[in-house]
Amino acid sequence: MDHQGSSITLRNRVGCWLWVLSALLPHIEWCSGDYRRIYLYHVRKTAGTSIAFALMRLARTDPHLVDRRLARFCFAQSHGYRYVANNATLIRQGSYFFAFSHLPAYTIEPPEVGTFKFTVLRDPIERVVSLYRYLASPEADSSYSHKAPVEERRWATEGFDRFLEQIPRQHLTNQLHMFSKSSGVDEAVNCLNQLDLVLRTEHLDRDLGRLQEALGLRFSLTRERSSLLPFTPTDGQRNRLYDVLKPEFEILRQIQPGWRLDSPLSGQIPKQGAILYAHGGDSTMDPACRVLRSGASHSAKPEISLFREIN
Repeated sequence: MDHQGSSITLRNRVGCWLWVLSALLPHIEWCSGDYRRIYLYHVRKTAGTSIAFALMRLARTDPHLVDRRLARFCFAQSHGYRYVANNATLIRQGSYFFAFSHLPAYTIEPPEVGTFKFTVLRDPIERVVSLYRYLASPEADSSYSHKAPVEERRWATEGFDRFLEQIPRQHLTNQLHMFSKSSGVDEAVNCLNQLDLVLRTEHLDRDLGRLQEALGLRFSLTRERSSLLPFTPTDGQRNRLYDVLKPEFEILRQIQPGWRLDSPLSGQIPKQGAILYAHGGDSTMDPACRVLRSGASHSAKPEISLFREIN
């Protein structure tokens, strides 16, 4: 019997029930221009957790608490903000402020209308090296509820070369697999070009500003789920990785100019005010959240905090 699969199914069902019940509670419907919700295609080890936690902090609560609820039930609500993780049914339904998952784009369908869809890409070799360091360092997960499965950590117990032999291809080339069912470069590029924004891990100091401008939101960014394992691949290991990851390098070369590192996007995304509408039970809602327009005076609005290196 697949106990892990049964557990995931049960959590998904409980999450759906909690989502239905939460409709009776005060909640917020976010609005920024034509957008009503945000969805992140979360490629592992690209700073996706840092961005997710930043958006969770907008609920004025500990993001680890939201993460714990999401790990248990795939749904969480805090101070009116609704969050969803890794539940295809709830992601498709669309009643949330922010959702994310590791599910491939061809298996997940956020509502086409009103969804701001984005992802973060990273230098393919650096991403795989970071994944190895993370899986070889169990302590990197110590304070998080979403943890790497035990079988994945086994891939990294016998060194980097053995890791490359054991890791399944969909994890090794996750930036390709996430956006192409056929593992084709053209299909992945076409999918990426249809997103509202593609960020780069190496340039978050530039790209985070684009994201905030597009959403009409201000939020802080901190390093999350970092590994301190001292590992640097040899030239031979890098060459081996490059041969396997050539399709991902080609994706980065081909995606539309607006997403490329050498093509500043500043000014191409229109500034939009974000409005949060409170629904139900106004007496229990944070007064600052009843109607909040981006750019308005708000004493609790955090400044942008950026970092360049993601482990």
